[in-house]
Amino acid sequence: LAVGGYWGVQQSSKPSINPLSIAVLPFTNLTGDPAQSYVADGLTNRVTSDLARIQNAVVTDVGRAMSYKDKTAIVQQVGKELGVRFVLQGDVQRSADKILINAKLTDASSNKQLWSESFEGNMSDLFSLQDKVTNRISGSLGPQMLIVAASESEKRKSSPQASELILRARALAFKGNDAANFEQRIDLLRQALKLEPNNLDAMSGLSLSLALFAPRAPEQDLRKSRSNESQSLALKVKEIDRNNREIYMSLALYDRENDNLLGARQNMETWLELNPNARNISTYGNILLLNGEATKALETVSKIHRIYSKFPSDTTLSALGRLHLVLGQTDLAIDYFLKATQVNSKVPVYWACLAVAHTIKGETDQAAAAVAEVKKLNPNADSASLNFIFKPLSASPPAYKAWYEKTYMPAYRKAGLTE
Repeated sequence: LAVGGYWGVQQSSKPSINPLSIAVLPFTNLTGDPAQSYVADGLTNRVTSDLARIQNAVVTDVGRAMSYKDKTAIVQQVGKELGVRFVLQGDVQRSADKILINAKLTDASSNKQLWSESFEGNMSDLFSLQDKVTNRISGSLGPQMLIVAASESEKRKSSPQASELILRARALAFKGNDAANFEQRIDLLRQALKLEPNNLDAMSGLSLSLALFAPRAPEQDLRKSRSNESQSLALKVKEIDRNNREIYMSLALYDRENDNLLGARQNMETWLELNPNARNISTYGNILLLNGEATKALETVSKIHRIYSKFPSDTTLSALGRLHLVLGQTDLAIDYFLKATQVNSKVPVYWACLAVAHTIKGETDQAAAAVAEVKKLNPNADSASLNFIFKPLSASPPAYKAWYEKTYMPAYRKAGLTE
């Protein structure tokens, strides 16, 4: 169990299996060459290590999992013997200079296969291929495990344990950043804190949810109160646990709100150090953009997007759209904004960005349709709540400020969006 009994949910006289527990069974060497077994063993170790970074996940140590090497494993039996909910299996095959790696995730409680992937590359590229495999597996499995566990927790609505409320709130983060989603996440985390006032996971989760939700408020007082509450919670957590990952994004967002670009960047870089397998780095991309580093931001966000391409988030897609827009690649920007609205159509900011991009291209009908979506979702939406991601800070470079004032805002006004 995690420190503080976070996952100590009791459903009977026996402790329940951690909903985010997983065993990585030894990858099978199918190359026909025993000397190549190091490839399979190396993958097993790397994937185990990467999955252990998932917040609150419990990963069976390699030593215990290795007892299943070269044995036919029955997943449900493995789940019972190791006390885990999920089992990851894989194999390594070779043909001439090509190597093929297969992996699959199974829910040990139901024996249902949830995910599978194959990777092919050259033996000369073995180490980069290993990186690709471990990044994709850890990147894809985190959301999969969390969503499955939260879905089952949702069925037990009569169970008020703080851990289950936090689990549901975390799963909602994969469903996009529309207002209703934020309100539900905040409500769940407030309930959890009411049950356990000193629960650091609930505090940090609430801090981040408030920080992300604050700029979207059309009322300045509400925006400020949410931001201030977020900072207060983050600082309280930081006093107890300086390695809590979420609070540094909360503090970065607070810094952005208060025109502190240097502080925002420093906090985001600390967040990245503590969260190297982050699924959504759009906030970091935004801070780089405001610092005049759009090209670096695009490279960074694109790299993460490729890893999570099977589970694209609306925030990442929108971030890619913004970065392409600033770099003058308007067609690509429109494509990504459209994809963001397809994943989550309830965020006014995405439609506003789309309207601006269409206006820059002179596509007035498409721009008008996007503006109509903005006003339908939030009739009170104005520049403060729609442009907070683009608006330069005082330390932003002159070239970025000029783009905002001479390209973005004229298109924003021409589109018919409220200033």
